[in-house]
Amino acid sequence: MALVTDSDVVTYADLDRQVAFRSRSLAGRVSTGTIVPVSVRLDVASVVELLALMRTGAVAAPYAKVRPNLPTMAPEGTALCIATSGSTGVPRIVPLSFGNLSASIAASRVRLRNGSDDRWLATLPLHHIGGISVVLRSLEAGGAAVLSPFGTRTASAIDQAAPTIASVVPTMAYRLLEQSPDSLASIGIVLTGGARLTRRLARRALERGVALLPTYGMTETASQIATAVPGSRETGGDLIGPVLEGFSVSIWTPEGPAEPGEAGVIEVDGPAVFSGYLDAPSRRGAHRTSDLGFLDADGSLGVIGRIDDVVMTGGENVSLSHVAQTIEDLTGVREVAVVGVADHEWGTAICALIELEPEARPNNVTDEIADVLDDHAVPKRMEVGAVPLLENGKADLVAVRRHFDVR
Repeated sequence: MALVTDSDVVTYADLDRQVAFRSRSLAGRVSTGTIVPVSVRLDVASVVELLALMRTGAVAAPYAKVRPNLPTMAPEGTALCIATSGSTGVPRIVPLSFGNLSASIAASRVRLRNGSDDRWLATLPLHHIGGISVVLRSLEAGGAAVLSPFGTRTASAIDQAAPTIASVVPTMAYRLLEQSPDSLASIGIVLTGGARLTRRLARRALERGVALLPTYGMTETASQIATAVPGSRETGGDLIGPVLEGFSVSIWTPEGPAEPGEAGVIEVDGPAVFSGYLDAPSRRGAHRTSDLGFLDADGSLGVIGRIDDVVMTGGENVSLSHVAQTIEDLTGVREVAVVGVADHEWGTAICALIELEPEARPNNVTDEIADVLDDHAVPKRMEVGAVPLLENGKADLVAVRRHFDVR
């Protein structure tokens, strides 16, 4: 098996025939290095299209709904053009080379030890690195990718296909624990990335027999950078796990390299790191991310938040990620999105959209927030409601900011 869906099983021989047929039909219409925008879904036809374009030498730029306005040609050696998630602003296009993808796949396989007997549950959209990387890693190892867009049928897809590995975001893990904890517990390795794995969710999962493994990565590194070791029982929070083989991660403060445990800006280097955005000059060497983190004495990476989430409110600097993490850890909170919006009184007003458990009482939660945060960090505006999500499961902070900004 190469690809598995609710209604179909595609063998490697079948997949090769479909890709070969499609690449022959494309050969006369595209040339090496040509960027081809492709509308994709999490299905067999989209996987075939992406692989066929790669076989012809053209560069697929997968998208979901809105066709991107891209240049005609990609840098030499580019395999795919993937957009960043855009959870905090306008997405940027990342050209990833075959070398980037190969290095990322190899590093992931060393950590996870996936092989031809594994079936990897793919729930994330193919136009994001978290989705396409699962398919490529499964195919490289000779295993099967189980294509199942996340929704009410995901639990039955797990029961039917019996995946041995899954890649989800915390929101998906939470909902599967609510819908069908036995289905989630049947999967040997459950990678959780794209957002912080809270201690409360990690504990809740362990109580139901599920060890969620936090992972950290980004489009610019072709996905994974650090991942907890399979078999470990992580408790959630800031700590992710050891850096993958082949990557070099360093932490920088304004004064220079950070000491073990000291927080600073995360820099990452290695053969999986991209060579520059599509709309910018090429770059070389370590990529300085927009994330704050630390390396502990054992070399495990912790991720605290983003550089650009520190706002000045009423004369005080406040980390929005710290506010969000503090609220997330409270009993009764399912999910939270915290943003800063311009305000004539405070300069920037901290605003929180809080999604509660059905049994939680809003007044109790807001009272507790005032108890656990410093006065200047308590959100000036708090609302209870569903947190809007992007297709990759991350909170749509742009939509949340727009929601509060019009009030």
